[in-house]
Amino acid sequence: MRFLNKEESWHILRDKVFGGEENSCPPQLHKAGKEIAVKCQGLPLMIIALAKHLSQAEKTAEYWEKVAEKEYWDIIAADEEMFKVLALSYHNLPQHLKPCFLYIASFPLDYEIRASKLTRLWCAEGLLESTTSQKLEHYAAKCLDQLCKENIVKQCEFRFSSFAIIKTCKLHPAFLHLCMRENGKDKLFHVVNSSGNQGIESQRRFCIHNNILFGIKGVRELMASVSKARSLLCFGPHHSYPVPICLGSFNLLRVLDALTMRFYGFPNEVTILVKLRYLAFTYNGKLPASISKLQNLEYLIVHQYLSIISFEAHRWYLPIEIWNMQQLRHLEVIGSDLPKPSSDIACLPNL
Repeated sequence: MRFLNKEESWHILRDKVFGGEENSCPPQLHKAGKEIAVKCQGLPLMIIALAKHLSQAEKTAEYWEKVAEKEYWDIIAADEEMFKVLALSYHNLPQHLKPCFLYIASFPLDYEIRASKLTRLWCAEGLLESTTSQKLEHYAAKCLDQLCKENIVKQCEFRFSSFAIIKTCKLHPAFLHLCMRENGKDKLFHVVNSSGNQGIESQRRFCIHNNILFGIKGVRELMASVSKARSLLCFGPHHSYPVPICLGSFNLLRVLDALTMRFYGFPNEVTILVKLRYLAFTYNGKLPASISKLQNLEYLIVHQYLSIISFEAHRWYLPIEIWNMQQLRHLEVIGSDLPKPSSDIACLPNL
Protein backbone atom coordinates (compact mmCIF):
# COMPACT_ATOMS: atom_id res chain seq x y z
CA MET A 1 0.00 0.00 0.00
CA ARG A 2 1.30 3.46 -0.91
CA PHE A 3 1.95 6.32 1.51
CA LEU A 4 -1.14 8.47 2.05
CA ASN A 5 -1.60 12.23 1.93
CA LYS A 6 -2.80 14.24 4.95
CA GLU A 7 -6.48 14.13 4.04
CA GLU A 8 -6.47 10.40 3.32
CA SER A 9 -4.60 9.76 6.58
CA TRP A 10 -7.19 11.66 8.60
CA HIS A 11 -10.12 9.93 6.90
CA ILE A 12 -8.71 6.45 7.61
CA LEU A 13 -7.85 7.33 11.22
CA ARG A 14 -11.31 8.77 11.81
CA ASP A 15 -13.11 5.86 10.14
CA LYS A 16 -11.09 3.22 12.01
CA VAL A 17 -11.78 4.87 15.36
CA PHE A 18 -15.46 5.65 14.86
CA GLY A 19 -16.54 2.92 12.46
CA GLY A 20 -16.87 5.02 9.32
CA GLU A 21 -20.23 6.52 10.19
CA GLU A 22 -20.80 10.00 8.79
CA ASN A 23 -20.31 12.79 11.35
CA SER A 24 -19.51 10.18 14.02
CA CYS A 25 -16.33 11.94 15.14
CA PRO A 26 -17.06 14.75 17.63
CA PRO A 27 -16.00 18.17 16.25
CA GLN A 28 -13.83 18.85 19.31
CA LEU A 29 -11.57 15.93 18.28
CA HIS A 30 -11.02 17.09 14.69
CA LYS A 31 -8.04 19.37 15.31
CA ALA A 32 -6.06 16.93 17.47
CA GLY A 33 -7.12 14.03 15.25
CA LYS A 34 -5.75 15.69 12.15
CA GLU A 35 -2.49 16.45 13.98
CA ILE A 36 -2.21 12.80 14.99
CA ALA A 37 -2.86 11.73 11.38
CA VAL A 38 -0.16 14.10 10.09
CA LYS A 39 2.28 12.68 12.67
CA CYS A 40 1.93 9.29 10.95
CA GLN A 41 3.52 10.78 7.79
CA GLY A 42 1.25 8.77 5.54
CA LEU A 43 2.27 5.32 6.81
CA PRO A 44 -0.85 3.10 6.69
CA LEU A 45 0.50 0.69 9.33
CA MET A 46 1.05 3.55 11.77
CA ILE A 47 -2.38 5.06 11.11
CA ILE A 48 -4.18 1.76 11.66
CA ALA A 49 -2.16 0.94 14.78
CA LEU A 50 -2.81 4.39 16.27
CA ALA A 51 -6.50 4.16 15.37
CA LYS A 52 -6.75 0.89 17.28
CA HIS A 53 -5.09 2.52 20.28
CA LEU A 54 -7.43 5.55 20.13
CA SER A 55 -10.53 3.41 19.72
CA GLN A 56 -9.78 1.70 23.03
CA ALA A 57 -8.86 4.90 24.90
CA GLU A 58 -10.95 7.76 26.22
CA LYS A 59 -12.30 9.91 23.40
CA THR A 60 -11.73 13.33 24.91
CA ALA A 61 -10.04 16.37 23.41
CA GLU A 62 -7.61 16.45 26.35
CA TYR A 63 -6.41 12.87 25.77
CA TRP A 64 -6.16 13.23 22.00
CA GLU A 65 -4.15 16.44 22.41
CA LYS A 66 -1.73 14.55 24.68
CA VAL A 67 -1.31 11.87 22.01
CA ALA A 68 -0.78 14.55 19.34
CA GLU A 69 2.03 16.09 21.41
CA LYS A 70 3.92 12.82 21.91
CA GLU A 71 6.85 11.69 19.79
CA TYR A 72 6.52 8.62 17.58
CA TRP A 73 8.80 6.45 19.66
CA ASP A 74 6.98 7.37 22.91
CA ILE A 75 3.66 6.31 21.41
CA ILE A 76 5.03 3.07 19.98
CA ALA A 77 7.10 2.15 23.03
CA ALA A 78 4.05 2.58 25.25
CA ASP A 79 1.88 0.29 23.14
CA GLU A 80 3.31 -3.19 22.63
CA GLU A 81 0.50 -4.14 20.24
CA MET A 82 1.35 -1.19 18.02
CA PHE A 83 5.01 -2.19 18.10
CA LYS A 84 4.11 -5.73 17.04
CA VAL A 85 2.21 -4.40 14.02
CA LEU A 86 5.24 -2.40 12.87
CA ALA A 87 7.65 -5.23 13.71
CA LEU A 88 5.70 -7.62 11.51
CA SER A 89 6.59 -5.62 8.40
CA TYR A 90 10.28 -5.89 9.34
CA HIS A 91 10.24 -9.60 10.16
CA ASN A 92 8.47 -10.36 6.87
CA LEU A 93 11.31 -8.80 4.87
CA PRO A 94 13.63 -11.11 2.91
CA GLN A 95 16.70 -11.87 5.03
CA HIS A 96 19.12 -9.95 2.78
CA LEU A 97 17.08 -6.74 3.17
CA LYS A 98 16.98 -6.71 6.98
CA PRO A 99 20.54 -5.41 7.60
CA CYS A 100 20.08 -2.86 4.80
CA PHE A 101 16.93 -1.59 6.49
CA LEU A 102 18.54 -1.42 9.95
CA TYR A 103 21.55 0.39 8.48
CA ILE A 104 19.34 3.33 7.49
CA ALA A 105 18.69 3.95 11.20
CA SER A 106 22.38 4.82 11.62
CA PHE A 107 21.53 8.15 9.95
CA PRO A 108 20.02 10.91 12.13
CA LEU A 109 16.24 11.01 12.58
CA ASP A 110 14.41 12.52 9.58
CA TYR A 111 17.71 12.70 7.66
CA GLU A 112 17.07 12.80 3.92
CA ILE A 113 19.61 10.41 2.37
CA ARG A 114 20.83 10.45 -1.19
CA ALA A 115 19.87 7.07 -2.59
CA SER A 116 23.16 6.74 -4.49
CA LYS A 117 25.13 7.33 -1.28
CA LEU A 118 23.11 4.81 0.68
CA THR A 119 23.47 2.04 -1.89
CA ARG A 120 27.22 2.66 -2.22
CA LEU A 121 27.59 2.40 1.55
CA TRP A 122 25.66 -0.87 1.54
CA CYS A 123 28.06 -2.22 -1.07
CA ALA A 124 31.19 -0.98 0.70
CA GLU A 125 29.98 -2.38 4.03
CA GLY A 126 29.52 -5.81 2.47
CA LEU A 127 25.83 -5.92 3.37
CA LEU A 128 24.87 -7.14 -0.09
CA GLU A 129 26.13 -9.75 -2.50
CA SER A 130 24.69 -9.92 -5.98
CA THR A 131 23.64 -13.45 -6.88
CA THR A 132 23.62 -12.64 -10.59
CA SER A 133 26.00 -11.07 -13.06
CA GLN A 134 24.40 -7.63 -12.64
CA LYS A 135 26.53 -4.81 -11.23
CA LEU A 136 26.42 -4.68 -7.43
CA GLU A 137 25.23 -1.05 -7.38
CA HIS A 138 22.30 -1.94 -9.65
CA TYR A 139 21.36 -4.78 -7.33
CA ALA A 140 21.58 -2.41 -4.33
CA ALA A 141 19.29 0.09 -6.09
CA LYS A 142 16.74 -2.69 -6.62
CA CYS A 143 16.94 -3.57 -2.93
CA LEU A 144 16.24 0.06 -1.98
CA ASP A 145 13.33 0.14 -4.40
CA GLN A 146 11.94 -2.98 -2.73
CA LEU A 147 12.18 -1.39 0.74
CA CYS A 148 10.30 1.66 -0.56
CA LYS A 149 7.61 -0.55 -2.07
CA GLU A 150 7.22 -2.23 1.32
CA ASN A 151 6.47 1.28 2.69
CA ILE A 152 9.00 1.06 5.50
CA VAL A 153 11.43 3.41 3.75
CA LYS A 154 10.00 6.65 2.44
CA GLN A 155 11.13 7.99 -0.93
CA CYS A 156 11.34 11.78 -0.71
CA GLU A 157 12.34 12.65 -4.26
CA PHE A 158 12.56 10.70 -7.49
CA ARG A 159 12.95 11.37 -11.19
CA PHE A 160 11.61 9.65 -14.27
CA SER A 161 13.53 8.44 -17.30
CA SER A 162 12.23 5.25 -18.84
CA PHE A 163 11.36 4.27 -15.24
CA ALA A 164 11.27 5.93 -11.81
CA ILE A 165 14.62 6.35 -10.05
CA ILE A 166 14.73 7.13 -6.33
CA LYS A 167 16.96 10.16 -5.63
CA THR A 168 16.51 10.62 -1.89
CA CYS A 169 14.87 8.64 0.89
CA LYS A 170 14.57 8.46 4.65
CA LEU A 171 13.48 6.09 7.37
CA HIS A 172 9.92 6.65 8.49
CA PRO A 173 10.18 7.91 12.11
CA ALA A 174 7.70 5.27 13.27
CA PHE A 175 10.31 2.58 12.60
CA LEU A 176 13.14 4.19 14.58
CA HIS A 177 12.21 2.49 17.87
CA LEU A 178 11.93 -0.85 16.06
CA CYS A 179 15.32 -0.42 14.39
CA MET A 180 17.03 0.52 17.64
CA ARG A 181 15.54 -2.50 19.40
CA GLU A 182 16.62 -4.87 16.62
CA ASN A 183 20.03 -3.20 16.43
CA GLY A 184 20.41 -3.85 20.15
CA LYS A 185 20.24 -7.57 19.32
CA ASP A 186 22.31 -7.58 16.13
CA LYS A 187 24.90 -4.92 17.14
CA LEU A 188 24.99 -3.63 13.56
CA PHE A 189 26.13 -0.14 14.60
CA HIS A 190 26.59 2.14 17.61
CA VAL A 191 25.58 5.81 17.74
CA VAL A 192 28.25 7.66 19.73
CA ASN A 193 26.96 10.08 22.39
CA SER A 194 28.67 12.36 24.86
CA SER A 195 27.94 9.62 27.45
CA GLY A 196 26.57 6.08 27.56
CA ASN A 197 29.30 4.53 25.40
CA GLN A 198 30.44 1.83 27.81
CA GLY A 199 31.27 -1.67 26.64
CA ILE A 200 31.54 -0.89 22.95
CA GLU A 201 35.14 -1.97 22.40
CA SER A 202 34.04 -4.88 20.21
CA GLN A 203 31.61 -2.78 18.15
CA ARG A 204 32.41 -2.64 14.42
CA ARG A 205 30.40 0.33 13.08
CA PHE A 206 30.21 3.80 14.65
CA CYS A 207 28.04 6.81 13.82
CA ILE A 208 28.58 10.38 14.98
CA HIS A 209 25.39 12.43 14.62
CA ASN A 210 27.13 15.65 15.67
CA ASN A 211 30.75 16.13 14.64
CA ILE A 212 31.34 18.55 17.48
CA LEU A 213 31.50 15.49 19.77
CA PHE A 214 35.07 15.03 18.53
CA GLY A 215 35.88 18.16 20.54
CA ILE A 216 35.07 16.30 23.77
CA LYS A 217 38.16 14.67 25.24
CA GLY A 218 36.29 11.60 26.49
CA VAL A 219 34.82 10.94 23.05
CA ARG A 220 38.23 11.32 21.36
CA GLU A 221 39.76 8.88 23.85
CA LEU A 222 36.88 6.47 23.28
CA MET A 223 37.29 6.55 19.51
CA ALA A 224 41.04 6.03 19.86
CA SER A 225 40.34 2.84 21.85
CA VAL A 226 38.01 1.11 19.36
CA SER A 227 40.77 -0.37 17.25
CA LYS A 228 38.48 -3.03 15.75
CA ALA A 229 36.18 -0.48 14.12
CA ARG A 230 35.30 -1.20 10.50
CA SER A 231 33.14 1.87 9.78
CA LEU A 232 32.97 5.49 10.92
CA LEU A 233 30.08 7.62 9.66
CA CYS A 234 30.13 11.33 10.56
CA PHE A 235 26.94 13.35 10.17
CA GLY A 236 25.65 16.68 11.40
CA PRO A 237 26.05 20.18 9.97
CA HIS A 238 29.03 20.98 7.75
CA HIS A 239 31.79 22.71 9.68
CA SER A 240 33.90 25.58 8.36
CA TYR A 241 36.52 24.96 11.06
CA PRO A 242 38.62 21.83 11.57
CA VAL A 243 37.28 19.15 13.91
CA PRO A 244 39.92 17.11 15.78
CA ILE A 245 39.84 13.48 14.71
CA CYS A 246 42.60 10.89 15.04
CA LEU A 247 42.44 8.33 12.26
CA GLY A 248 45.70 6.52 12.92
CA SER A 249 44.16 4.01 15.35
CA PHE A 250 41.56 2.75 12.85
CA ASN A 251 43.80 0.25 11.09
CA LEU A 252 40.91 -2.04 10.15
CA LEU A 253 38.61 0.71 8.89
CA ARG A 254 36.78 -0.08 5.65
CA VAL A 255 34.32 2.82 5.50
CA LEU A 256 35.06 6.44 6.42
CA ASP A 257 32.36 8.98 5.61
CA ALA A 258 33.60 12.36 6.85
CA LEU A 259 32.00 14.48 4.14
CA THR A 260 30.59 16.94 6.69
CA MET A 261 34.07 17.51 8.16
CA ARG A 262 36.41 20.04 6.57
CA PHE A 263 40.13 19.26 6.38
CA TYR A 264 42.42 22.25 5.82
CA GLY A 265 45.30 19.96 4.93
CA PHE A 266 45.18 16.54 3.36
CA PRO A 267 44.67 13.95 6.16
CA ASN A 268 47.80 11.88 5.52
CA GLU A 269 46.70 9.35 8.13
CA VAL A 270 44.13 7.95 5.72
CA THR A 271 46.85 6.58 3.45
CA ILE A 272 47.79 3.98 6.09
CA LEU A 273 44.19 2.73 6.26
CA VAL A 274 44.85 0.23 3.51
CA LYS A 275 41.62 -1.71 4.08
CA LEU A 276 39.46 1.29 3.17
CA ARG A 277 36.79 0.61 0.57
CA TYR A 278 34.85 3.87 0.96
CA LEU A 279 36.41 7.28 1.65
CA ALA A 280 34.53 10.59 1.64
CA PHE A 281 35.70 13.91 3.07
CA THR A 282 35.78 17.67 2.37
CA TYR A 283 39.08 19.19 1.30
CA ASN A 284 39.91 22.09 -1.01
CA GLY A 285 43.44 21.06 -1.88
CA LYS A 286 45.15 18.76 -4.32
CA LEU A 287 45.18 15.01 -3.70
CA PRO A 288 48.71 13.61 -3.22
CA ALA A 289 50.12 10.61 -5.08
CA SER A 290 50.07 8.69 -1.79
CA ILE A 291 46.30 8.26 -2.16
CA SER A 292 47.15 5.37 -4.47
CA LYS A 293 48.33 3.37 -1.44
CA LEU A 294 44.66 2.61 -0.84
CA GLN A 295 44.59 -0.33 -3.22
CA ASN A 296 41.30 -1.69 -1.84
CA LEU A 297 39.46 1.61 -2.25
CA GLU A 298 36.27 1.31 -4.29
CA TYR A 299 34.59 4.67 -3.61
CA LEU A 300 36.53 7.95 -3.43
CA ILE A 301 34.48 11.09 -2.83
CA VAL A 302 36.12 14.47 -2.15
CA HIS A 303 34.06 17.68 -2.07
CA GLN A 304 35.18 21.28 -1.82
CA TYR A 305 33.98 23.32 1.14
CA LEU A 306 33.07 26.57 -0.60
CA SER A 307 30.81 26.14 -3.61
CA ILE A 308 31.28 29.81 -4.52
CA ILE A 309 34.93 29.23 -5.46
CA SER A 310 35.54 29.55 -9.18
CA PHE A 311 36.12 26.09 -10.59
CA GLU A 312 38.34 27.46 -13.33
CA ALA A 313 40.68 29.20 -10.91
CA HIS A 314 41.00 26.23 -8.56
CA ARG A 315 41.03 23.26 -10.87
CA TRP A 316 43.83 20.71 -11.03
CA TYR A 317 44.51 17.19 -12.16
CA LEU A 318 44.33 14.16 -9.94
CA PRO A 319 47.68 12.39 -9.52
CA ILE A 320 48.54 10.03 -12.38
CA GLU A 321 48.82 7.28 -9.75
CA ILE A 322 45.03 7.28 -9.50
CA TRP A 323 45.13 4.88 -12.47
CA ASN A 324 46.86 2.31 -10.26
CA MET A 325 43.79 2.02 -8.01
CA GLN A 326 42.28 -0.93 -9.83
CA GLN A 327 39.38 -1.50 -7.42
CA LEU A 328 37.81 1.95 -7.92
CA ARG A 329 34.11 1.75 -8.79
CA HIS A 330 33.16 5.38 -8.18
CA LEU A 331 35.34 8.52 -8.36
CA GLU A 332 33.87 11.89 -7.37
CA VAL A 333 36.46 14.59 -6.74
CA ILE A 334 34.97 18.06 -7.12
CA GLY A 335 37.28 20.59 -8.77
CA SER A 336 39.72 18.03 -10.21
CA ASP A 337 40.16 16.41 -13.60
CA LEU A 338 41.26 12.89 -14.37
CA PRO A 339 44.65 12.85 -16.11
CA LYS A 340 45.21 10.80 -19.22
CA PRO A 341 46.82 7.46 -18.40
CA SER A 342 50.24 6.67 -19.78
CA SER A 343 50.53 3.83 -22.27
CA ASP A 344 51.85 1.38 -19.64
CA ILE A 345 48.93 1.91 -17.23
CA ALA A 346 45.82 -0.24 -17.46
CA CYS A 347 42.40 1.35 -17.39
CA LEU A 348 40.21 1.05 -14.32
CA PRO A 349 37.96 -1.94 -15.10
CA ASN A 350 35.20 -1.23 -12.54
CA LEU A 351 34.90 2.53 -12.97
